[in-house]
Amino acid sequence: MYNFMQCSSLMFGARVKYGIAFKSSEKDYKVFTRKSYHNFKVCIDDKSYEGAVGLELNSIKSFALADGLNLGIYDQENFGNIKKWEVDVTHKEEGTQILFL
Repeated sequence: MYNFMQCSSLMFGARVKYGIAFKSSEKDYKVFTRKSYHNFKVCIDDKSYEGAVGLELNSIKSFALADGLNLGIYDQENFGNIKKWEVDVTHKEEGTQILFL
């Protein structure tokens, strides 16, 4: 993707209304406001979660994710793992998974 701001770093505020762009070799920086929201997404994990089940936990600002026999609770802000469990099944068969949260 072409860098229209011609900057080496780009930071956005908490409400994503104002941004700061700067180059590492220059003394000053540019402050700008957003004209439109482009819904840009960044890949945080390249694992395939096909068949995984998720659930929002808004009261604690996190979400639960069940993938196969693994169940985890993750933070909504930084996607960090808060708690993780593996369901113990006596007779594991290939394809065994959690289907509903």
